[in-house]
Amino acid sequence: MGEADVDLLFLQGGLRFNLTGPRTYHHLRPFLLATGGIATAVRDEHPAERFLSTPTAAFRFGTSFAAQLGGGIEWFVVPHVSLRVEARDLFWKLDTPQAFRLQGERRDDWIHNLFLSASVTYNF
Repeated sequence: MGEADVDLLFLQGGLRFNLTGPRTYHHLRPFLLATGGIATAVRDEHPAERFLSTPTAAFRFGTSFAAQLGGGIEWFVVPHVSLRVEARDLFWKLDTPQAFRLQGERRDDWIHNLFLSASVTYNF
């Protein structure tokens, strides 16, 4: 067994809900967010696939539903500049090739990718 890289493209739209509305509470603005869209492979074949012994072992990403759920907080240092910290879970459904499944095992799984980010934001 080996590993192969895959290039993915995500197209998503989402909503952000500021818990304090357009105002802040002691210069803090907590928020929740949710997005939905698709994830698709930019290139669905890899040169290493020619060494596979059976075609059922080939992995095809295809196009899948993808979503993010998360939340964070902004701290307004001055009126239009804030420091933002947020956490998100990006997830999508992934089909497992038949050669890697046991009889009766589920065909797909939800893959989760957790990440944290910190940024400086200018609000206008």
